[in-house]
Amino acid sequence: MTVPVWTDTNGVAATGAEQIRRQPWMPVAGCPGVFIKELSRRGELADVLLRIEPGASTPGRPHQRIEQHIWVLEGEASIGLHRLSVGGYTVVPPGTAHPIHAIGSWGCVLLQSQIPLPADSLTEIVSTSCQQ
Repeated sequence: MTVPVWTDTNGVAATGAEQIRRQPWMPVAGCPGVFIKELSRRGELADVLLRIEPGASTPGRPHQRIEQHIWVLEGEASIGLHRLSVGGYTVVPPGTAHPIHAIGSWGCVLLQSQIPLPADSLTEIVSTSCQQ
């Protein structure tokens, strides 16, 4: 489920904070304590919020056709070999393992952009990463 987006006459798209807050967090299959909100999808570019509860993680299996850009919005996370706090950013090239672990007692919220998008659902992409 993508958050509603309004586009002005110049083609600039925006979504209000209240609409994002109201969208439910969807659990990611195979990753207890990991939740996703799909914010937008434009062609092959997709943006999601990931919420990872304290002590939870994703295995971060490599995606052969996806480059991921990840920003830490809340909390602290270990992404691959990097420990990042609020404002931290990393790029995960295609084919690169990138396990993500929430650090500390608050967990973390991440903004993740993915390009290209080979599946119909971002939940499927993250879920595939969590399956064994």
